Amino acid sequence: HQKEMDSRRNRDRLSTLPEHLLVPIISNLPFEEAVRTSVLAKPWKHLYHGTTNVSFKESEFVKRTLFACDFDPLRLANPCSFKSVCFGHTQLGRIMTLLSKSPLLESLTVRNCWNVNLESITGVNNRLRELVFENCDFGTEYTLLDLPNIKIFKYTGSFHYFQFLTVNRRMEEAYLDYGAETDDEIGQLFCDVLYDLLSARKLTVCPFLIKAIKDSDDPVKLNAPMETRHLVIKTSLSPDEFVGIRLMINSCPELETLTLQMLPPVPVARTNPGFNPKSYWAFPISHKCLKKTLKVVEVRNFSGGTYELIVLRYLIRSGRVLERVDLYLPVGTSESEKSSVRATMSTLGDEGVASSKRLRIRQHDG
Repeated sequence: HQKEMDSRRNRDRLSTLPEHLLVPIISNLPFEEAVRTSVLAKPWKHLYHGTTNVSFKESEFVKRTLFACDFDPLRLANPCSFKSVCFGHTQLGRIMTLLSKSPLLESLTVRNCWNVNLESITGVNNRLRELVFENCDFGTEYTLLDLPNIKIFKYTGSFHYFQFLTVNRRMEEAYLDYGAETDDEIGQLFCDVLYDLLSARKLTVCPFLIKAIKDSDDPVKLNAPMETRHLVIKTSLSPDEFVGIRLMINSCPELETLTLQMLPPVPVARTNPGFNPKSYWAFPISHKCLKKTLKVVEVRNFSGGTYELIVLRYLIRSGRVLERVDLYLPVGTSESEKSSVRATMSTLGDEGVASSKRLRIRQHDG
């Protein structure tokens, strides 16, 4: 008991030291123990990030996710045996060195990093199953990816071109959110990326991609049919997204679930889209998935806007095997707004519009 009290006093004394003195102290610890100091007290939470004694022993990290900053991959053992690595808020000019020494790597996540000098992931990293990039600044113009066993690929950030040499024929998920739009004409590049990821069972795409792909070589369908079963489209349903949305639906002949993730409305472009937005979805054009496979339509953050209702009526009218339309209201929706949405919702299946007799339309709180 006395020893425990002495240990607590010593720890409390250490906590009173400034950060520039604590970091050298914990650098004398093995890296795994340095990481454990983060639970001692709030001031210790991030101190291990500055440790200079970064080591990667197979016994310590083979089954752990690593978050490390400001280290030199040249110091890694050769080869390393850890399977999962996560980097954040650091420069990765030598990431190729890290990958060359990580033949057993299965999961790589890179968040908010800069100078990511990633030329390729090939050969030695063919066990990689999950690859995630979030808001990174790349030091290369493009990246080659040879990922025969990849299950999940997620990219969030400004446009960076990935050329996939090989991918798993049974991918679980691809997530593409390119954020801010550019004036570059890259619609065909987006189509090429989608072609490479056509085996993804779940696919999420952003407004920038949806708007850009209409300017590709074929504005009606992608280079080859997607094998996607669940398509998530982030959208504000502005008219300049309509062609791209229809292109994606037409390119997923085996689609079972369509999710429209509604975003805040954007200012309507002054340029003429070349069609009447209010009649665009009235034309009797159907697609293979609407005739045979689409069973669920979800609208997240549903507000009952004009274009939301127009698109929903089109899907209800054309979806021959549609079973559910689930409308999720935004978090914090008032009771009066809920009543208004319910009244609007009741008109969606009016006048025998629905093609499917099994259709149920339901409202959900966010």
